[in-house]
Amino acid sequence: MAFNLFAPMCMFFVIACGGIKNELVTVSFDGRRSVEGPATAQNYLLKHDGSKVYGSKIKGRSGDLIKDWISIDNEKFKMSEIAGFKEDSTFYFRINNRYTPRVVKGKVNIYKQSVSSSSYDASTHSTSYREYIYYFVQTGDDTSQVYMLNNNNLKTLVADCPKAFEKVNYTAKELRKLIKGNKRYLNETLSLYNNNCMQ
Repeated sequence: MAFNLFAPMCMFFVIACGGIKNELVTVSFDGRRSVEGPATAQNYLLKHDGSKVYGSKIKGRSGDLIKDWISIDNEKFKMSEIAGFKEDSTFYFRINNRYTPRVVKGKVNIYKQSVSSSSYDASTHSTSYREYIYYFVQTGDDTSQVYMLNNNNLKTLVADCPKAFEKVNYTAKELRKLIKGNKRYLNETLSLYNNNCMQ
């Protein structure tokens, strides 16, 4: 890709989101495996009405002093017109003006967003960096219904699947311990849910 579509919207994301603490920051999903099928499948841009514009090469540009745009094979659109896009083996959905990779796919989609911040210490002349991880839920392909995931609404999300609910009906501390032993614990739990509660 010719530019960084994923640059942070704001360095103070936690404040911008109303100070919400995401309990799943340390109880994470594994995003190392593609959930989109073969990378040879055609790339596309996804519009808000669900229609897709297919092509090969995706490019774009964003910034404070320029008009944001995204294109596929030289067909250009405003970023606000494009809900997401698939490039190679990854699908990205636009959340808080940032294209965010999907890590779980199905009737419930999960997106992983990384937000970096830095602070400068004048007394030591050093800069420290921190990365915050947030997970977002999308029900099906509804581009308007996206919300931040936390330990409590995760339980509500899978409550109609007893097998999946049993796997997440723990405190955040207990879930961290389970995921420490299996990094794909929550991926497998949501896959169970997305497969109509069947193993």
